[in-house]
Amino acid sequence: MSEDIDYVDAIDIILELDNDTYATAVEANSMWHTDTPAYLRYLDRVAYKCEQQLRVARYMRRQALLDLTLRGFSKTEAGRYIALKRTRSHELVEQAKEERLQKVDPF
Repeated sequence: MSEDIDYVDAIDIILELDNDTYATAVEANSMWHTDTPAYLRYLDRVAYKCEQQLRVARYMRRQALLDLTLRGFSKTEAGRYIALKRTRSHELVEQAKEERLQKVDPF
């Protein structure tokens, strides 16, 4: 249970970082000098992990939009909660429907 709390705390911390602080933290976390190929590999790994996490977050957002529409909200209403335009909201809900029908797993 405390492991779950650690993840929640970590997510809260990361979400509150501004870009400069994030860049400083990434650089400070590296054990390699910035002029080495190892540092480039480290940054590539950081970028890869961030892209994977973004993919999961976007999937979760689409599924949450779909869940709201299944609870009676219109696609437009659901999209307004996160400042989406009508067309984009409809596209995301349709994509979420297709993912759910195809049993797509973002993990």
